[in-house]
Amino acid sequence: MEIDELNKLIIINVINSCFKDTMKESGGIGIANTKKRLSLIYKENYSLNITNKNNQFSVTMKIPLET
Repeated sequence: MEIDELNKLIIINVINSCFKDTMKESGGIGIANTKKRLSLIYKENYSLNITNKNNQFSVTMKIPLET
């Protein structure tokens, strides 16, 4: 995990291994709930990018220091 500050933004990067035999096929509501909460707090002033590639989840979130 990396946490940085740049141009009045907090930038959080997380990379985690995942394996197909341990992943659920149906998915969950965690990501949708997270996006809803971010929208309620930061409106459109945030970004959340999630990728799943080569058995790794990569998440980058940018949120403003000031709302």
